[in-house]
Amino acid sequence: MTENPAVAASAMSATRVRKDHWKGMNAEQKQDILNTMKMQIYEKKKQKELEEEANRLWIEQEERKRLLVLRQMHEQKRKEKEMDDALKEKLRKQANAHKAMWTNYYGEKLGFDKPLT
Repeated sequence: MTENPAVAASAMSATRVRKDHWKGMNAEQKQDILNTMKMQIYEKKKQKELEEEANRLWIEQEERKRLLVLRQMHEQKRKEKEMDDALKEKLRKQANAHKAMWTNYYGEKLGFDKPLT
């Protein structure tokens, strides 16, 4: 208790300590350690918040991508259905034209469209 802590200081540097003359830390050194610990806790908390924000943004981005893909799939299916409907209508018109072509002047069927037995 009555020993001088300055004896533990190294001759090479005031910040270095001689291990064989260690007298313990003074109040300022202890407070520096506590302040460093508080700063580390604060930095870790901030880092965790940043990671959570990045994760939230990534999830939002993935959800937007998923919705975009779904919209594109629905649009593709709609276009395919329109093309199918247009093709069916074209084939129906061709069939009607074909049937009209095989009638005589009186509108009677000539019977060429029937399969041979």
